[in-house]
Amino acid sequence: MNNLIVDQASFIDGKRKYLICANHRGRELIQPILEKLLEKNYSFDFVFIGFDSTPEQIQTNIKTWLQNQKMGSYLYIALSKEELKNLRPMIEDVGFFEDEVQYVGYGELNSKVFCCRCHSITEVKNLEFGREIKCQNCHLLLSVSDHYSAHYDAYLGNVAIL
Repeated sequence: MNNLIVDQASFIDGKRKYLICANHRGRELIQPILEKLLEKNYSFDFVFIGFDSTPEQIQTNIKTWLQNQKMGSYLYIALSKEELKNLRPMIEDVGFFEDEVQYVGYGELNSKVFCCRCHSITEVKNLEFGREIKCQNCHLLLSVSDHYSAHYDAYLGNVAIL
C-alpha cells in the first residue's frame, strides 16, 4: 500500500473536477497543485482537515464529501502516511480507483513484512522494496517484495540472496 503514497504530488491535466483534501501540513505538499488549478482556472473543491478532528470524524466527513461527487473527479489527499493508509480502504469503497487518486503523505509509515519461512510478521518503519531486513522471529535475512497480501496486511519477505 505504501508504494501508492508519494511525497510530492504531480499534476494530472484534463479532469472534469479536482478534489483536494488536506490538513495544515498536507496543504504545504499540495500547494503546487492548487497553484496550477488556479492558474488554469479549473474547477475544484478543497476540504481542510482541522487539528481538532478525531480519526472517526475525518473518515465520516471525507466519506460523505466523496459520496456527493460526480464521476470524472480526481482526488488529491494530503495527510500523514498513517492517516492515508487508514483512509485508503474507505476511499476505494466509495468508488475512487487507484488512477483517480493521489495519496500525498508525510511522516513515517509502519508496514508489515510476512516471513516466507516461519510465517511471522515483522513491523518495519518506512518500508523500501528490495531492502533487506531480519525476521524478528526466525532471524532469516529477508528481501522485501512489492507483493502485498490484504489478508495479512503485509508485504512478502523472500529469502535474501547474498
